[in-house]
Amino acid sequence: MKFEEYQTKIFGKVPLTFQYLFMDQCVYVYVGDTSHVSTNLFHAIASPYDKLPLCTTLSTEIEEDGADESDIYQLMAKRITKKTQQVVTLSVNVSPMIIKNEGDMLFHRIEKLVCDRINAEQP
Repeated sequence: MKFEEYQTKIFGKVPLTFQYLFMDQCVYVYVGDTSHVSTNLFHAIASPYDKLPLCTTLSTEIEEDGADESDIYQLMAKRITKKTQQVVTLSVNVSPMIIKNEGDMLFHRIEKLVCDRINAEQP
């Protein structure tokens, strides 16, 4: 298990925090505001969905050939740019081989996909 956290500046919004938790065959991704002490990836994973009204939980898969469902990142961007949404969590099913081969590059790849789409959503 590995945990990473990055902050990034999104044009027109406060900085978003990206938190990643690598499990054996899954990566949990948290995108949102961590200014509230109880709001973070572990809180989002442990809380029942109906207790997180400002949180959207999505899931996708990254294939062996490196393909991913880019629509899911666009959906994340749409949700995070809405005033009613503060957090989006995403569980990504990933093979251990991809985790082994890509390592930290996977973090940056997911972050870039989300940030590009958030910037595209800006008016």
